[in-house]
Amino acid sequence: MPANATVVWMWTFTRSSHILFLSSYRRKHCTVDYADQLMQQGQIVLLAYLLGSTPTAFLVGRRMGVDVRRLGDGNAGSKNVFLHLGLRAGVTVGVVDIIKGALTVWMARWLGASQTGVYLASFVAVRGHDFPAFLGFRGGQGMATALGVLGAMQPFGVGLSVLVTLMVLWRTDDWDCSWVVGLAMIPVGGWLLGWRVQTVWYSVALLPTIGLKKLIDRPRRRSLQEQR
Repeated sequence: MPANATVVWMWTFTRSSHILFLSSYRRKHCTVDYADQLMQQGQIVLLAYLLGSTPTAFLVGRRMGVDVRRLGDGNAGSKNVFLHLGLRAGVTVGVVDIIKGALTVWMARWLGASQTGVYLASFVAVRGHDFPAFLGFRGGQGMATALGVLGAMQPFGVGLSVLVTLMVLWRTDDWDCSWVVGLAMIPVGGWLLGWRVQTVWYSVALLPTIGLKKLIDRPRRRSLQEQR
């Protein structure tokens, strides 16, 4: 991330946070109308995008002297970092990206967002990870951030799906196949575990966007392969 873009991101994030904290205090202690509530929801969504757009993989790669978008498949995500920069860097990126997703849910709830607002803010956070404005909208594929979002909503069910993923990965040694199986288990397991219907359908809507982002990134991966 260029230095000027970093400054803009930090200023925008800090300013948005300050405004939101004041709005949250006002909502709890004063009478507010519908327009104020709508404005606050919009501010929460903006802050969620900025949080999701924090380019963890790019920053870790930059600290190690490389641009992760020029390595492997060009994906600014934990898998690409793990394959080309090592286990420690890959785990760091994955954990931070999961925390980003979870933090978005907790933040939206703490700031008083409605349940629909929480769904919207967390969805936008995943899109922020996929399309960060400060990296020319070239981000990751949202898997870890989506896991963080759903894990904050239903930690037990998501934990089981991750366990299934690891078991399939151990048996098949196929990363993509393992995660397809594991992610598919989230809405199915959520339904069996009695999640609220809205959360089950939210996971159904959120998870396919990971595969869609892979399709969007296909021309970029092909271009990188041709350049080599």
